[in-house]
Amino acid sequence: MRRLSAPPPSTALYAGLLLVLAGLLTALIQGRLSIIALALIGAGALLCVLFILLRPAAVRQALRGRQARYGGSAGLMTIAFLAILVLINFLASRHSLRWDLTAERAYSVSPQAIQILKGIREPITITGFFLTNDTRRERLRDLLEEYRYYTDKLSFEFVDPELKPALARKYGVTSYGVLVLERGAKRTLTYALDEQELISAIWRLSQDEPKTIYFITGHGERDPYSFEADGYATIRQTLERNNYIVKTLNLATITDTVPADATALVLANPKVDFTQQERDHFIDYLYHGGKVLWLIDTNAGMVDPYILSDWDVRVRDDLVIEPRNAFFGEFASPIIDRYPEHAITNGLGGRSTLLLYARSMELLQPAPPNITAKPILQTSPDSWGETKITSDRMAQFDEKEDTRGPLVLGAAMEESMYGGRLVIITDADFAANSVLDSVKDAFANEALFVQAVNWLTEEQNMVAISARTIEERPIILTRPQMRLILYSSTLLLPLVILAAGAAVWWSNR
Repeated sequence: MRRLSAPPPSTALYAGLLLVLAGLLTALIQGRLSIIALALIGAGALLCVLFILLRPAAVRQALRGRQARYGGSAGLMTIAFLAILVLINFLASRHSLRWDLTAERAYSVSPQAIQILKGIREPITITGFFLTNDTRRERLRDLLEEYRYYTDKLSFEFVDPELKPALARKYGVTSYGVLVLERGAKRTLTYALDEQELISAIWRLSQDEPKTIYFITGHGERDPYSFEADGYATIRQTLERNNYIVKTLNLATITDTVPADATALVLANPKVDFTQQERDHFIDYLYHGGKVLWLIDTNAGMVDPYILSDWDVRVRDDLVIEPRNAFFGEFASPIIDRYPEHAITNGLGGRSTLLLYARSMELLQPAPPNITAKPILQTSPDSWGETKITSDRMAQFDEKEDTRGPLVLGAAMEESMYGGRLVIITDADFAANSVLDSVKDAFANEALFVQAVNWLTEEQNMVAISARTIEERPIILTRPQMRLILYSSTLLLPLVILAAGAAVWWSNR
């Protein structure tokens, strides 16, 4: 009977090296030294030690031979080369240089943004709520990495709200693509992801004194402290989460001027006209650099045509009918899904805004010389402004009486002499508790209100940061040029390699 021979000791060496390699690959794939990876590396090392114990003479001979000396020299050179690479990478990470070779400087941080980033004194944390497969994550990550090049006070992370719904609820996040910025106990949110809005949010959060928004009261306006269906408590809480102080102001109690800490006023659908004294205070504030968000409903009692015309606006006495984009077939509830380009609507693309029983407005032409007016909300071309509003009559377009769309439902005006700003939206229900609490997950109503306030309260140099556009420069190739690229890459390069190999073989044969 033949006896089974034991495997040679070299088998232990080969098996040990394979196990060590398998353990290292496992650690690289898993991104950490797991128990499996450690077990494989440990078993491989044990087999290598076993080979050394079983064949010490062979190991000594291998270490003392000529091949070992040459191999040792090559190994030392390899180690030295790797050490130089590690040192270069370490120095580059600490003292990196960047060059933006695009003609538009599309990947360079603006000078205003650099100034703000270098002025950050306390750590700011940014949490982005995006789905895992959202392509915007990588674009935003690149921008934030650029920001971190100028400050060590900025950190960020991305969270999938479907995987961590509790964290999303904690921050009051109800939609994707929202950034939450925190500095200590202060917090602000932004929905736009470009440099202009992001650096504005960082700047707002870095300010020691939060800005104050006053809601005008005393004329039947929407109450920011009311939790009734038509109240504004929900939007007030949103503003407070965005680092604003919200107060109320009765113009009848003012003895001199609007309070000095008023960054902006919100006039939410007054049902009673101002007294002459209140009107004087309002005009004095607005016409001398004031900032106002004015919401006007179809049943508004106060629509001052003289003030509005001074700001290039005329509000029509109609009801907007939108047969194409209506909320569940309710033609008097238009859904806005396309926005004119403006800082207020920046970042709202892909999201819709729901308005209820809105009226239309007209931007007058020619505009006053010191006023720049731009629409921010527009209906579709199929809409119209219905003037014959009765309960027993079906809405029908009248060429003589009604105005054909697209209709302007929101506009932003700037005054060049004193820097005043005015935003008018011809619906007040879009920001009411009943709407925000029921459809805030599906519509951009809350974001529109917040970004309108952000635009009103921004410093002039902040708004001057414009969005970067990359000009397309296509390469147009002729057919011979295309064939040259194709054949040189698929035939010429392989033939060159084959020719070099043949030349080496011929010289050594």
